Amino acid sequence: VRRHVRAMVRLRDRKIVRDAVLMGELERVTSRAGVHRTIRLTMTDAIRSPIALGRGEICLPSCVMAQLTPEQREAMLAHELAHLQRNDPHWLIAFNVVEALFILQPLNRIARRRFQHASEQLCDEWAILHMRAPLALAQCLREVAHWLRADRAPLPYHGMAEASSPLL
Repeated sequence: VRRHVRAMVRLRDRKIVRDAVLMGELERVTSRAGVHRTIRLTMTDAIRSPIALGRGEICLPSCVMAQLTPEQREAMLAHELAHLQRNDPHWLIAFNVVEALFILQPLNRIARRRFQHASEQLCDEWAILHMRAPLALAQCLREVAHWLRADRAPLPYHGMAEASSPLL
């Protein structure tokens, strides 16, 4: 609960994206993937990796427009959309609750980490399948990994990569 509250405090300044270019990219991604629900797109300076929140929000770091190409941004959005489609944010909360309740059982932490690792791989595969842009996704992942090297306070949510990611 403490980690979640800290994360929400850190994300409180996020703003709804109104940029027509970025909203158009999100619309193309959802259309190609056959997703018909509304996805809320937000942006903040408080994070270095995009994250999927709840059932329908993708929060992006503010630097995505300046540092990624349109193809890389679409690959990023597809990856995060995959987390929402799989309900990964809710599963991660469930894993965190089990881990906190049964703190003396070290296998719960291993299970959560393996879930996160497998989830990242599955979301990469989903993004490639729906976007057909494996090079753009690889370039995006490389760029996000560079951003994360300096992030000392990762959030307890699914991001494109986290500080302990094998990607780094």
